[in-house]
Amino acid sequence: MVREYRRQSKRLDLLRRYKAIVTLSDHMAAEYIKHGYPSERIHTLVPPLGNGSSHRLSEILEAGASSEAGAASIQIDNSLRLDRSRPYWRLLFLGRMDFWKGGHLFLDALPRVAASLDRPLRVTFAGDGPERSAWESQAKRLKDQAQGLEIEFVGWLEGRQREALIADSDLLVMPSQWPEPFGLSGLEAGLHGIPAVAFAVGGIPEWLQDGVNGFLAPGNPPTAAGLSEAIVRALHDPDTHARLRRGALEKAKAHTLQEHIAQLLPVLERYAR
Repeated sequence: MVREYRRQSKRLDLLRRYKAIVTLSDHMAAEYIKHGYPSERIHTLVPPLGNGSSHRLSEILEAGASSEAGAASIQIDNSLRLDRSRPYWRLLFLGRMDFWKGGHLFLDALPRVAASLDRPLRVTFAGDGPERSAWESQAKRLKDQAQGLEIEFVGWLEGRQREALIADSDLLVMPSQWPEPFGLSGLEAGLHGIPAVAFAVGGIPEWLQDGVNGFLAPGNPPTAAGLSEAIVRALHDPDTHARLRRGALEKAKAHTLQEHIAQLLPVLERYAR
């Protein structure tokens, strides 16, 4: 603990030598200011989406560039008219499996969700980490007790496998208990028209707008009951889910590499002079 304290103290001292600090969320900017950094040195930029998801976004933007705004909007809506009439809901957890990522709370929430919805649940945990074995044991107990609930653990997925898993989901669940700096995977899912549910912690409320591209569960404190309520709100009827899917895509569209660079270049030019 003492070694880690000294290491982080050195990092904070090093940062004070810089003329500018670039962050990707207002939450992180506030953290720097709270630790004594001048607010004029802190710059918050629109975070660009990852390479895997940017391919999907470029297809959408290219399709819209060749038409009037109204036609482009129709094209985007048509891209979301996928077959969601299957007789189950597919929920996805994506990321590192440790205590603060909240997978145990997600699992605790599932029986309430299954009892409240009119479709069975198929839940996929993609990722790995120190809590995986404990979560798998918890999932096995739940499956033995609850009807209409399937839970699988598929490990880390990259590239097209990861993109295909996201695209085939109905809802991304992000049960992080700790203050996420931003939560970029939620916007990456939005490129596929997949809404998200998460606790209102850290930088997540900056992109997850309640009732627009998903729902926020109370984050102080984060509970399984609050998470289950948010999941049910997102999936309780097809019209709500379709609206959230459209909102997810619209939100994701704003987070392009081009916009990120447009905001970054003036910062670099200012301090280079």
